[in-house]
Amino acid sequence: MADREKDLEYFLKQQYCVMLTKKNNTFYLHIPELSLIVQGANLNEAYERLQKAKNEYFKNAIEVNAQNEIEPPASLNIKIKKNLLSVFGPFFIKLGVVFVAGFVLLSLTAAVLKFASNEIRGIPYIITGKINSMSDEEIQRKKLLIRETVHKMKPFMDEVKVLLKDDEQKTQ
Repeated sequence: MADREKDLEYFLKQQYCVMLTKKNNTFYLHIPELSLIVQGANLNEAYERLQKAKNEYFKNAIEVNAQNEIEPPASLNIKIKKNLLSVFGPFFIKLGVVFVAGFVLLSLTAAVLKFASNEIRGIPYIITGKINSMSDEEIQRKKLLIRETVHKMKPFMDEVKVLLKDDEQKTQ
C-alpha cells in the first residue's frame, strides 16, 4: 500500500502496544512509538482520551501528508526482548565483573598460598642450619632464654587450660 493510500482507517487498525501506569489514583496510558501519553481518573476515561489523541494524531499527520513519518507498531516480541535486556542487562554485566574479579582473586590467592607454603617448608631447614652454626655457649643461652620465656608465659597457659576445661565440660 502506497503512503498516500494509508488513510485514517488504516492507521486506526494498527495494533500499538499501550503501556499502563497508575499513580495516585490516576491512570496513565502511553504509546511509545507515537509519543502519546494521556491520563484519566479511571481506566475507561484514560482509554477514551487515548483513542481521541490517536485519532487526532493520525488526522494531523494525514492532513500534512506525513503518513510515512508515523512510526509503525513495534512487534511485541521486540518490546519484550528490549524490556528483558534493559532489566537483566545490568545484572549480567555485574555478574560478569564479579566472575572475572573472583577468578583473578582466586588466582592471586592460589599464587600467594603456593609461595607461602614453599617459604614455610623452608623454615625447618633455616632453623636447623642456624642451630648447627651456633656455638655450644650460644645454644645454652638460647635454651635459657626459652626456659625464661616459658616460665613467664605459664600464667597465660594456665588460663588457657581453664578455658579449655570449661569448653570440655560444656560439651559433655
